[in-house]
Amino acid sequence: MLKIISNIVLKLMGWKLEKNLPPEKKFVIIAAPHTSNWDFLFFLLYVWAIGHKIKWGGKHTLFKPPFGFILKKVGGIPINRREKTNFVDKMIKEIKKSENFVITITPEGTRSVANRWKTGFYYIARGANVPIALGYIDYKHKLVGIAKYYYPSDNLEEDMKMLTEFYKDKVGKKPLLHSEIKI
Repeated sequence: MLKIISNIVLKLMGWKLEKNLPPEKKFVIIAAPHTSNWDFLFFLLYVWAIGHKIKWGGKHTLFKPPFGFILKKVGGIPINRREKTNFVDKMIKEIKKSENFVITITPEGTRSVANRWKTGFYYIARGANVPIALGYIDYKHKLVGIAKYYYPSDNLEEDMKMLTEFYKDKVGKKPLLHSEIKI
């Protein structure tokens, strides 16, 4: 039912979906650009519309009552960026022990302009030997989805060049808040 409702809502709002998911049952999704709270809603509607269950990382302060319980129920994993929590190692272990595990990460780590992308998504995928799906939201063209996927190489800098090329024409809700893709 959630799948049908999400598809209807997105269609009524004029959004189109791109569904080039990896064939694997375990992968990491990059969600970018991330410039607005609305990004979360549209991406959540997207994953429900395609019938996928995902986990997603969010700053720990989002998970306070009364909404914390609900956010965890829809796949949220609190991340306290002020403390060393070994999040990457924990996610690698979770992926390896699970039959199905899809986690969405926003490498910008904020809706504000960031001076660099966080690379946890890359190290999670490398450590778990799973692909990275290039998830995006493009407000200019009203597109949300996953365009393609790749297995991370041994060369983070080259991978970042490929990501820069892919995301260069994706327009966030607040374009002035786009973060440059660099490490």
